[in-house]
Amino acid sequence: KKKQHRFILAGTGSYSPSIMTSQLFLLRNDFGHNPEYLVAIIDQTDIGDEICRYKNLRRKEKGRIIVKPEDGNSIEYNSGFYIMDNFRMFFSENYSIVKVFHYLKNDYKQKKNRKKYTIRCTKNQILDPLKNGLTDSQEKYMINVLNDYFDEAFSYPDLKKLIIITHPHRGHLSGEYILNITDLVQKARLKSNHSKKIKIVSFLKNFKDSSINDLDGIFKENDAYSHLKNNYFLKNILPRVIAEIN
Repeated sequence: KKKQHRFILAGTGSYSPSIMTSQLFLLRNDFGHNPEYLVAIIDQTDIGDEICRYKNLRRKEKGRIIVKPEDGNSIEYNSGFYIMDNFRMFFSENYSIVKVFHYLKNDYKQKKNRKKYTIRCTKNQILDPLKNGLTDSQEKYMINVLNDYFDEAFSYPDLKKLIIITHPHRGHLSGEYILNITDLVQKARLKSNHSKKIKIVSFLKNFKDSSINDLDGIFKENDAYSHLKNNYFLKNILPRVIAEIN
């Protein structure tokens, strides 16, 4: 309130830089949002999400990045085919009985697919890059994907600064993980034409300075993906973000 900032919260679960790039284009061109500051929380699991979930769906068409949806047989976590299909039907001018029938038909198809579909991107696939690292081609791909995001971010002159937030997972602090997303972001930044306007804020040192007992107050319990507790985010991460903007 003091600085007259207005925030647009656009994050959602299991996004990755490709999805973020496509979303940013839509926020600007379809909704007219042109932020002066962009805060991107790039998570460690974004590496696995990008390589496993979105790489084969990613396209560059007419100079912009798009990510195609999973097909109708998919029940991957990021699949939204049936949700979108039901929404289209519910907001159509068809009779209510037709809408109900359509919903029940989709529900039947989805349950049938679950019985025969093998999940492509399991927890092991998502966490594998952190545990075992990347091949040279995978690292090159990730750096290119990040730079596409940087280019989209600064394609509008209104943007003054891109602030990238990263934090380690429990596995980094225990020595189980050998790859850190921060390193990839730093390499991508060095290759970017916009490097002077990109600020990387890493919380690695803050977390390393915490005791083992403190970690239970940082991460959600029994969470393989090391999501932060809400209170920790609000009291420790958010003030740093605000300070970078101000």
